Amino acid sequence: MMVDRECFAMRILYRYITRECLVAFVVTLLIFMFVMAVGNVFKIIDFFVRGVSGRLILQVFSYGIPFSLIFAIPMSVLAAVFLTYSRMASDREISMPIWRPPVILPGAWWWNN
Repeated sequence: MMVDRECFAMRILYRYITRECLVAFVVTLLIFMFVMAVGNVFKIIDFFVRGVSGRLILQVFSYGIPFSLIFAIPMSVLAAVFLTYSRMASDREISMPIWRPPVILPGAWWWNN
């Protein structure tokens, strides 16, 4: 009976940490993608001045998104894990690092890429 209660508590903890990491990941990914998109604004303005059609400009801009994701995803994973655990430590929800699957899996995924 005690094992079931501990297993249930750990499942809740895993879900909580995973949810916090995913929310932080999405927010930081959007921020990093926005920052990288701002770098393309000068190229877009140059295309407008030269009279290039809006559809072609949108197409060129969309082709740059995968290249930006190459850099934005690893930075977002790192920032999300750091933000999640630093917030949990400042709220005194954890007192030492919890090296569990919500932390190990994104790190292992990033390491293999």
